[in-house]
Amino acid sequence: MTGIYKITNNITGSFYIGQSINIEKRFKEHKRKKLKTKLSKDFQKYGLDNFTFEIVEIVSADKLNERELFYIENLKPYYNSYKAVVNDCIRNISKETISKLKASGKKQWEEKSQEEKEEIIKNNLKGPALNHKVSEETRNKIRKSLLGTKMKDETKQKISNTHKEKFKNGYINKGAILKNQKKVLCVQENKSFNSIKEAAEYYGVNAGSITKVCKGQRKSCNKLIFKYL
Repeated sequence: MTGIYKITNNITGSFYIGQSINIEKRFKEHKRKKLKTKLSKDFQKYGLDNFTFEIVEIVSADKLNERELFYIENLKPYYNSYKAVVNDCIRNISKETISKLKASGKKQWEEKSQEEKEEIIKNNLKGPALNHKVSEETRNKIRKSLLGTKMKDETKQKISNTHKEKFKNGYINKGAILKNQKKVLCVQENKSFNSIKEAAEYYGVNAGSITKVCKGQRKSCNKLIFKYL
């Protein structure tokens, strides 16, 4: 599947926009490789279970650079810099190339009728593949960036309140974080935990192994069986 994808840190709200001619393979590579990037470091810091992988738009291979730059420009992702992923290699894009791509994309968009714009937005926000649904937050950001509408004050306040709840007194509010985590149960001991990380620390085992047990990818972890609650 070729297109643009998004990886979101469910704890901080930060996200990454990328492109690939094989999105499913790229997702696996992100999870497997340990690089010196901000995204990779946060994978290790927060755990993969606290990240959401989703497809934003399905496009042809020749449009990947243009569409990736479009989303980076409009959504301002924290984990991105002005670099583009091309054929699984990262290369710097010159300012001249960026300007040309932006101008080309803007011209194509402005030439479309309002009906065509609405239809494109509608198709791009359907959640194009099973298990890769586009979040409502991403939908709203894409819709607003494409139509040029401003976020309502009420919406801004809701987002602000959410961030205040997560970071009270300068520290991450654990209660807010736990809303984004799945509870797990150790079947043998009938003991529940608020997150896989918590269970892993309690038993001194690898969090990834517990995740695999919960997903049915392995039978047990250190002779213990876990399941999601």
